[in-house]
Amino acid sequence: MTSGASSGCADRREDLRMAEPIKITIYRWAGQKWGFRIDSECVECELAVAQVRGLLTAHPDWPVELEVKPWLNHLWDSLRHGGWHAPVVLVDGRLVRQG
Repeated sequence: MTSGASSGCADRREDLRMAEPIKITIYRWAGQKWGFRIDSECVECELAVAQVRGLLTAHPDWPVELEVKPWLNHLWDSLRHGGWHAPVVLVDGRLVRQG
């Protein structure tokens, strides 16, 4: 390698800083709609949120935007993406996990 060439790893780091943030949306078991209210706990939801937050804390240089929403309040958004069972995890609008 010549002295004028750059490493691929450094180029990728620069691309990460300049890229638009990746949007992760988690719909957790919570909320209220049509007179129904969710009062119960969801261990799976808490774990999903904790895993994503832990990953983002470990990698603060990653361009990621995290949004946590109550599933019942945003029922139609969740269903539109195929998320029938909380926790529903979307990455840039694509379903990657549910239940």
